[in-house]
Amino acid sequence: MLNTSELETLEFYRAQGRKYGVAVSIINQADPKAVAAAKSRQEADHIMKSANSLISVAVQ
Repeated sequence: MLNTSELETLEFYRAQGRKYGVAVSIINQADPKAVAAAKSRQEADHIMKSANSLISVAVQ
């Protein structure tokens, strides 16, 4: 689980990372069909948060 500051940082770089040469990817065991069927990004995020996830950050 990420704390509030870590979550805010993750969301910032997910949204604007390209401007700073940062690529963020989330690797998890969530059902890809359930994520694809999500009606919003928030719903997809909730599905991914409930699965075991690894966050990968690459700085270029």
